[in-house]
Amino acid sequence: MAAATPAYKACRWTAQDADNRRWIEEVQPRLTADEQHVAARLEQLYRKRWASPPILVDVVETVNWSGANSSWSDSGQGDILIARSPGGAAAFETLFHEASHLLMDRGDPVRQALESAAKAVDFRLPNDLWHVVLFYTTGEAVRRVLDERGPSGYTPMVYEIFGRGTWVEYRQALERAWRPYIDGKRSLAEAAVGLTAALRKTESR
Repeated sequence: MAAATPAYKACRWTAQDADNRRWIEEVQPRLTADEQHVAARLEQLYRKRWASPPILVDVVETVNWSGANSSWSDSGQGDILIARSPGGAAAFETLFHEASHLLMDRGDPVRQALESAAKAVDFRLPNDLWHVVLFYTTGEAVRRVLDERGPSGYTPMVYEIFGRGTWVEYRQALERAWRPYIDGKRSLAEAAVGLTAALRKTESR
């Protein structure tokens, strides 16, 4: 890396840095307007407080196939690595999606509720369910905040994933059993039981 650094600085760094800064400038006004609102709503939904804000964000040209990932220390300090694509409202959701990983680790309230509901009926949760629930929960929280500010019509990223044919088996169960929790019409425990029941029903078909 040391040997490649001069060439990288000469050939790539200036342009990449300028593009990264343009992405930040585009997202910053939305963060300024809505960051606190979304962060507070996510604390309510995940039943956990942010441990050590602020969360560090590194904007780069390329991350991996997913476009972003998150890590955190034992103290709960988060660090998000995000590619400068996508932009706009999707970038805003991506930031909060990655941050939400800090609120949904193993043993955290939402995952614990799902595991307790499944254990009560001797059902093994799909390994990827927690991540689908995270996508859906944070996506809905972001969508509602954006709709309040206008213009309305933002579609959360999870629906793009459904459209590609991934996780489609969870869509109906989430919309019928989990969405009422986001709407404030069910408790977390009730939603976890309902989602588990819906998944069991789907699996038995």
